[in-house]
Amino acid sequence: MSKNDSKQDDQNKLISFRVDDVFMKRFEALKERFSASGKKTSTSDLARSLLESASVQNAEFGDLLANVASSVREIIRLYKSNSPLRRSQWELVSYLINDAYQKNARQAVNGQYYKAALMAFSAWRKLSGKDSNDRYFKSNLRQTGEKDLLKSIDAIVQNMPQLISNSEAEFGARNFNVAMRDEIADINVLELNDVLLPYLSDLLPVVIRAVYQRTKTPLYEKERNFMASPIRPIKSDRYWLNILVSGDSFTAGLELSTHRSIHPINSFLQFQELVQIFNEVSEDNLSASSSCYWLSAPIPNCMESYHWRYYGHQMTLNPDEFVELKQIFATALQQGDVKQAVRGMIDIYGDI
Repeated sequence: MSKNDSKQDDQNKLISFRVDDVFMKRFEALKERFSASGKKTSTSDLARSLLESASVQNAEFGDLLANVASSVREIIRLYKSNSPLRRSQWELVSYLINDAYQKNARQAVNGQYYKAALMAFSAWRKLSGKDSNDRYFKSNLRQTGEKDLLKSIDAIVQNMPQLISNSEAEFGARNFNVAMRDEIADINVLELNDVLLPYLSDLLPVVIRAVYQRTKTPLYEKERNFMASPIRPIKSDRYWLNILVSGDSFTAGLELSTHRSIHPINSFLQFQELVQIFNEVSEDNLSASSSCYWLSAPIPNCMESYHWRYYGHQMTLNPDEFVELKQIFATALQQGDVKQAVRGMIDIYGDI
């Protein structure tokens, strides 16, 4: 050991103290926050960093993430009452969005929500005027041919498809999180709210989905009401979709006369998965999968049918049957009582 190393050890004094469960929960939440970039952070390094730079935003973020469901409910309450969010609350919003994409097992996500994350980040960038990290931020975005960060974001937003790859959303949403974590301490919080609040309605579904991913419980508990008005069945020539909604429960049965069977849909998340894979598969994307489903499209000169698999059980659909099944879901989502039910489910289970 060199003299310099020995001297450094002498300078680094050991501090040992006990903490209660609440503090430890907050500390673990902060450790997760600082490890989100992929770099391993030791407990001692984090403790030293927090002591050296103890900031209000750091401390508040630990509390918010440690109690994530109640924190998000409070954010929603503030939003509905037109009240501003604190800096730490904006960081939590951005963190949970990126976290939701990281934990998402599906191949594609809703372009509308990712678009909101990009526009919120762009609004911060215009407000801050900081360009020191533009090279890093641009590296997280799909290449557009534009050299300027804001022009690149505009190009992506203007050509946003209905569905985009989850990986693109994960990397792009990281920019919003880094900005809210590291670059808002010197921004007036009211000005920050002025530019970000217009996008919060399209950010909250992903935030709520992140809470569900972590807790496996709906954000709000709703008692089942078996006296509620039933949802009108959706019918086509060969198929019939019956949706049942009560409280926080969303189930459905899909009658397939072509296959003499009824396909069960046991939750809102399963319903979303099924709708999405029928929309994902196309001539340009020949297969799609989720936790419950796998679907493949016909392959020219090889396979003439669609193959739809559910937990190992596989059905074959000819092109006409596939189009009709896809249409019955599209029709359902345009029906007033179904739209209302889906909105209610997104409020408690989120969307992505």
